[in-house]
Amino acid sequence: GEALESTRADGLRIVPVCSMVAGYLEKHSEFNDVVDPVTTDVKRVLSAR
Repeated sequence: GEALESTRADGLRIVPVCSMVAGYLEKHSEFNDVVDPVTTDVKRVLSAR
């Protein structure tokens, strides 16, 4: 949770592409305000790396 809190404090957004992070966020709705969905565009950018 500390990394997610730091992300929020820095004004950044969370895109849970990692299954572990996604699973954590499913159980911790207090982060819903800073979570964005994994879109097709995000998947495309990641697959190009």
